Amino acid sequence: MRHGPAGILAACALALCPPGCGEGSADEDALEDDGGAENAPDTDVPLEADANDDADSPAEATDDGPGDDGTGPAPGAPRFETSASYPVTIAGNGDPADVYYPVPPDLAPGAYAFPVAVLLQGAKVDKQYYAAYAARVARYGFVVVVPNHESISMIGPGLYVEQSLPAEALAQLRAENDDPTSPIHGVIDTGTLVLLGHSYGGVAGLNLIRDVCQPPACTGRYERPAELAGGVFHGTNLATPMVGTVPDILNQGLPVALVQGTLDSKATPDAAQATYEKIADPPKALVRLAGANHYGVCDVDNPTGADPDGTRPTLDQATAVETAARWSAVFLRARVLGDADAAAYLESLGDPADANVEVEQQW
Repeated sequence: MRHGPAGILAACALALCPPGCGEGSADEDALEDDGGAENAPDTDVPLEADANDDADSPAEATDDGPGDDGTGPAPGAPRFETSASYPVTIAGNGDPADVYYPVPPDLAPGAYAFPVAVLLQGAKVDKQYYAAYAARVARYGFVVVVPNHESISMIGPGLYVEQSLPAEALAQLRAENDDPTSPIHGVIDTGTLVLLGHSYGGVAGLNLIRDVCQPPACTGRYERPAELAGGVFHGTNLATPMVGTVPDILNQGLPVALVQGTLDSKATPDAAQATYEKIADPPKALVRLAGANHYGVCDVDNPTGADPDGTRPTLDQATAVETAARWSAVFLRARVLGDADAAAYLESLGDPADANVEVEQQW
């Protein structure tokens, strides 16, 4: 573990596909169409999630292993044994979304104040493929919202997030918090918003962090929520297509972490390193996930509908998802919520104990 203290591009290149967007990063993959998925291996076998993700079923708590047994969780472990999910429609934009939340035995209005985490999906990746990751993060004490957001990019319509989405999702969670019929009535800290992002969604999240309206994910409806307190982004970089330069990321002290698969051939490790170095202010972290490719945060490798990563992972998919979720949640608990136990794991305990990661960070 190591510790220690670009110019404007042509508008057409940026509008076609920002870097790290899941359509390819800093190379000709930015011009691929949906047809590439037909050549991918058939790996569409979902993981078992911690939470029920059936949009037609009521919320259902599930148990995914040991957690808080009354003596407190082990370092790096989830704070709660179970999580649950239920479907909503985001009133501000009509997006279908899944809401994941912790289920302690004493869950009741006023008993908890869980921060909001909005997960910004990768290009063409359906929300269902983030079920295991979102459910796991929820068990660390977050209400995680995973929308399916459709928009039109320069390569056509599809699942492409916009920078307006976090504000709209947060507004929906305020309504859920105030609704006595909601499963999460009265247990949300609506004053604290963090972002989780994958690929294209991570680019949108980083641009929100640096308060820049960047097409195609921002087209004039931009609003950076005042509640925004940090973010963790997977397979994400701001290296410009074909040129590779990275702009200064003026994060204004907001904590930022990047989780990067070492076998990611769509958003490369070198581009993630360059992006990490351009994050102006600590706390920041770069978590290298050994053996994971671009879809190490998803329930399956090369999910149906998304442009595939031609490099196969060597790390088991379930292990990749659990590891990505753990380091995401621990970083946010440590750097946004001031959790001393999470900080100890992040700074000294976790890296030596986890053979699947190498962590570079400043705080």
